[in-house]
Amino acid sequence: MSPTLNNDELIICNKRSNFKSGDIVAFYFNNKIPDFTPPLLLKGTDFRMTVWKMLLDIPYGETISYGDIAKAIAKRRGIEKMSAQAVGNAVGHNPISIIVPCHRVVGSKGSLTGYGGGIKRKKELLRLESNAAALAKLK
Repeated sequence: MSPTLNNDELIICNKRSNFKSGDIVAFYFNNKIPDFTPPLLLKGTDFRMTVWKMLLDIPYGETISYGDIAKAIAKRRGIEKMSAQAVGNAVGHNPISIIVPCHRVVGSKGSLTGYGGGIKRKKELLRLESNAAALAKLK
């Protein structure tokens, strides 16, 4: 999967581009760990697209903090600091939740904060991923 940047667009495709977004959602809610990302067309600012691309890189069943994303972006840009709140704003504008897994981003010390679908849903999505990952290890 290699992203192509075109001004305000991020196009993500991979070898299994015949899959549709509904396929990944079906995999997801049937406790299967998807091994593909459907073709996506995301539109946003350079900063938002940078954040969204980082969300796609968060492994299934794992989390990362807003602060860790901010530090990684600052390092890539060669600047001293990046605002975790700015990252949170970009995460909050993610147009394709679940597929672009914004629910995997947590507050400092693992606190569950900020999810457009509500904290209860965020917790359930993380629990679902945790269970699927455990089941995959048993196979």
